[in-house]
Amino acid sequence: MLLKDIRDATHQIVTDRLWFNYTLGFLRLGELLKGDEVNFMARVATYEKGLWMQRQQDVHLCRPTRVQRVVPNVERAGLPVDNHPALIGYIMCANETFYKTNGRPFVSFYVQAFHQWQRQKSVGQV
Repeated sequence: MLLKDIRDATHQIVTDRLWFNYTLGFLRLGELLKGDEVNFMARVATYEKGLWMQRQQDVHLCRPTRVQRVVPNVERAGLPVDNHPALIGYIMCANETFYKTNGRPFVSFYVQAFHQWQRQKSVGQV
């Protein structure tokens, strides 16, 4: 996921954007939408980027903990946290246009797993 306007605990901008894995802490918040604000703790780590002869050190955040939405009582659709095929199906459905316009495989097995999870959830079986 892409996070924007990353700030530290003193509210100072650390970076304008950061690509981050959609880890379990974020998944447990339910569906996140553009504009949602989240708080979390994370470790700062270094990595190398760039072409082989022009490598540069950069920093990134990893291992997020204490993940919470800034406006905590907003009801959002739950996500299939414990059902990996359904989670992949959710990701595919949420990004269907991207998958199809970029020739990425839109796999019906995963999409069906997500729709089945939704149906089970609606009748209280999940």
